[in-house]
Amino acid sequence: MNKRNRMLCLFAALVFGLVGSGLVRGAAPDGLVFLMMFDEGDGDTAHDSSEFGNDGVIEGKEDWVDGQFKGGFHFDGSTHITVENAEPLSKLIHPMSVGGWVKPDILGGWRNIMEMDGSAGWKMGFHDSHAIAWTTYHVQDFVSQTPIETEVWTHVCATWDGAEAIVYVNGEPDNPMGGGGVINVEGEPSLDIGWRRTTGVSTFEGGMDELFIFNKVLEQDEIQDLMKGFVDMLAVEPEAKLVTTWGDLKALR
Repeated sequence: MNKRNRMLCLFAALVFGLVGSGLVRGAAPDGLVFLMMFDEGDGDTAHDSSEFGNDGVIEGKEDWVDGQFKGGFHFDGSTHITVENAEPLSKLIHPMSVGGWVKPDILGGWRNIMEMDGSAGWKMGFHDSHAIAWTTYHVQDFVSQTPIETEVWTHVCATWDGAEAIVYVNGEPDNPMGGGGVINVEGEPSLDIGWRRTTGVSTFEGGMDELFIFNKVLEQDEIQDLMKGFVDMLAVEPEAKLVTTWGDLKALR
């Protein structure tokens, strides 16, 4: 194999390696403002693969596991992830869609998946009934009709337009739930994953993968597309790292 072909092979390997890592921030679905894919495999940081790069700090046991797609993260009931001062998340009121893959070890009581706390924030998590709840704090809990099983990967999503919440389980919607709930997170709140920071309760036990937040109400077909995984949706930015790397490779001739 001549030098040029060796360089082409090396470049191709680099491209596929970066895409497969889940750490390349490239093109993304319209309206995506947060995406935590948990494909790192080690370390105390969980990366946000959206364009905003709001990475989270893991506080507790670093338990990287197999997810629904590639890597995932396991929460032991005391471990949690905190994303500080995350914009535009801290300014997001409605419309929005929140969700991801979850594999709870146990259920019962209130257990948070994600929360943006504040004087009138929001959260998505589990209700006493083992069903998904979308909450506009101090106003209303919108509880789905479909209970979630333990030890099984399940895709969950809640959409909110400011007046109506819809919860989807494995891409299928429960009945829309109307009601009030003005979201107005003040100050510099954090996005908290796996617990409620202000009280230290509502802890989650089990696996999570591909957590996402959109600044729009997703339709059913869009949610079902997300269930196929984000890796194929994210494109490598050719004018970022890879062009520079190709220039370096050409210099080796």
